[in-house]
Amino acid sequence: MFKFIFTAVLWTAVVAAFTPPDFAAPSDGAFARTVGDYFASPAESTVTRTRLEAEALCRRETQACDVINELARFTGLLAGVAADRAEQALEERLAERSAEPPASLDRLLEERAVERAAR
Repeated sequence: MFKFIFTAVLWTAVVAAFTPPDFAAPSDGAFARTVGDYFASPAESTVTRTRLEAEALCRRETQACDVINELARFTGLLAGVAADRAEQALEERLAERSAEPPASLDRLLEERAVERAAR
């Protein structure tokens, strides 16, 4: 997981390093109008419109849609593997904790007293 985060941060930094400082989308440009339209309309119609646009894209660009579907499947596979590993690590950690006997307060105090006497 940390490798993924590190990689994401690294590539974000690389892209930021080569982006001109004055780079910005114009406030009256196509991107701003599209985003404004999405936020101005109700969520249900936005979802419907987005679905229709995606379907239209898939009809026009079948290869791009196939690549996106494969990427989605691969991402889902990686997410499943990551979730399985996290669950396995959690189970191992819980098993280690349950195997260890609980430390008593008296024993901890005795160990501290021994440590202090050794100093």
